[in-house]
Amino acid sequence: MSTVTYNLGPVACIPLGEGRLFETGNTLIAIFRARDGRIYATEPWCPHKGGPLTDGIVAAGKVVCPLHGYTFELASGKPVHNECRAIRTYPVRLNDDDEVLVTMRRKPVPAEEVEDERIMTHGSERLEDGPADA
Repeated sequence: MSTVTYNLGPVACIPLGEGRLFETGNTLIAIFRARDGRIYATEPWCPHKGGPLTDGIVAAGKVVCPLHGYTFELASGKPVHNECRAIRTYPVRLNDDDEVLVTMRRKPVPAEEVEDERIMTHGSERLEDGPADA
């Protein structure tokens, strides 16, 4: 299965110690910027009761769900001292311009929906896609 990399814009738009919700294609993801500057990408909702993880407390490489206090490791998605399933994580990095790049698996698209367009836009940001046969 091929992948696609999305440019979510400048990391400076995410305050240290906080998370923000982004739409990548048709998937919502949470991007967290730890106080030490590391960035993480995860699914945005707590698997326990659907709490918004981007509203949670971010500290020591973990996020705490604001609804019931369930905690997850941001790097691995593993639950910490709870029985929830792990949260999904995604590869994320900064480019030379300090922009957040997240890589996701591309879902198969029916042939009739495939376009020749190789650059997708998200708001005013340009999201570049690799070759269709990658």
